[in-house]
Amino acid sequence: MKRCGIIAPAGRQESLQAALRVQKWMQERETEVFCENFLHDVLPGTGLLRRGVAIDAIVALGGDGTILRSVPYAAGRDVPILGINLGNKGFLAAAESDHLETALDALISGKAAIDRRRLIHINGDDSLLALNDVAILRGGLPRLISVRVSVNGEKVGVYRCDGILLASPTGSTGYALSAGGPIVVPGTACLEIIPICAHCLQTRPIVVPETSTIRFEMMDDPEMEGMLQLDGKTIEQVRAGKIVDIAFSNLTLSLLRMEQTGFFDIVNRKLMEWSM
Repeated sequence: MKRCGIIAPAGRQESLQAALRVQKWMQERETEVFCENFLHDVLPGTGLLRRGVAIDAIVALGGDGTILRSVPYAAGRDVPILGINLGNKGFLAAAESDHLETALDALISGKAAIDRRRLIHINGDDSLLALNDVAILRGGLPRLISVRVSVNGEKVGVYRCDGILLASPTGSTGYALSAGGPIVVPGTACLEIIPICAHCLQTRPIVVPETSTIRFEMMDDPEMEGMLQLDGKTIEQVRAGKIVDIAFSNLTLSLLRMEQTGFFDIVNRKLMEWSM
């Protein structure tokens, strides 16, 4: 490995210390290190990580949100992401921080397993990608929004709700799980549609084939405002008449995991416990 990127949350001492450990480990092996702005400013000898910079791997230091931030740097480029959990759950992470050097060794030696996860995009645009989910959520006003949902041109219904969520199998253990969706094993050929706090007793999550195109259309009066989010990041404000078409992209993301770690082992360790 010749060039490695580091991504970490800003303003956290724990993140900085972990980044220093990664930098030292990589430089001892003559690997060039690239970081985002705030780390680049405080880690001497690193390059500035931008989209399109040629790198061989990314080390994401934080929780699942940090891994999601890595998507634009790695999507469709066969650049593997090694997640090191510094957060609460770290469901997508390959290892905890106390096993950082062991995980780095697995990365360099090729001993880490690779999970290739399909990405979803909106409106056919591969610059607007998400790993976990796409959502239309109500804006600042404490009022429900109305969203018409269709699948492959067939009307599913109009949901009056706090929001509507489209999740990939990877995202099924994130926001989708909190919203009442099922856990889906990665690689399953499907997408989930999940209304959030819908004002209807009969509303349930829906699972559709991976080949589907799902349309969300913002209904309601012109004064109603919502937010379009990809992986929890707000892309734009949306109003009545806004149409969002969502489908699987042909692009994938490579997530590394330690070979002995299975999906249900992670579920049991990370999710089958009381929140602290």
